[in-house]
Amino acid sequence: MLDKHRVRVYEKIERWAMRWADQVVAVSKGYSDYLVKSGLQRKNIKVVQNAIDTARMNVSVTQRNAKREEMGFSEDDFLIATSGRLSPEKAHVNLIKAFDRIKSLFPKTQLLIIGDGMLFDELKIIAASQATSSINFLGFRRDMDQIMSAIDLFVLPSLTEGLPNVVLEAFAARKTVVATSVGGVPEIVEDGVNGFLCEPGDIESLADAIIKALSQQELLAKMGFSGFNKVQQKFSVEIQEKSLECVYNLVIKGKLTHE
Repeated sequence: MLDKHRVRVYEKIERWAMRWADQVVAVSKGYSDYLVKSGLQRKNIKVVQNAIDTARMNVSVTQRNAKREEMGFSEDDFLIATSGRLSPEKAHVNLIKAFDRIKSLFPKTQLLIIGDGMLFDELKIIAASQATSSINFLGFRRDMDQIMSAIDLFVLPSLTEGLPNVVLEAFAARKTVVATSVGGVPEIVEDGVNGFLCEPGDIESLADAIIKALSQQELLAKMGFSGFNKVQQKFSVEIQEKSLECVYNLVIKGKLTHE
């Protein structure tokens, strides 16, 4: 509860401080819209999306197989993973509850929850109360490149997002993504093209989207490759770096004009 209160205070201070900025950089159009609703003028906001170096997620088949074996999974297991801070807005509890239905339909699925945070112990208790024992808590990891390569499907059940780097990482690893339609997520995930979108906070919608993905496993590699192409073409470091330089130049030119 203290952490949630602290976050709200920080967000309030941040929104106040932004009013005095010459330009505010938003990581997505979705977050830009949120800032406008919070009182900022749209003319003072520029969108520069997050970026990723796809080469960082380039892992060999040998490394991928070794990582699955190290984690204790066989080739027959279908690995569904989510990664992020274990806090309320990430809605891991919804994914845990949805997984009961998924496991009953697809017995070989395993759920990997990667990350640490204030809800770690609480989520483990909730997971232990489920009918399935196939929910694995991996904690904070420094080998996400290899883990992303080893999984079969990535899921982001968040209630709010800017533009999640972890989705870019999943696409860079050529994985299909199931995600809630929040913030800048629809700017990355195209429903039915490189992933599946669902309603935030809706456990049934989340389960339906994952089941849809699992029912079309023969298309997952194709969809993952579509995601890979998208991040290469639109979310490269070089492209976003140029966009950020344009913002800096705009601010500098404005300052010099008024001197």
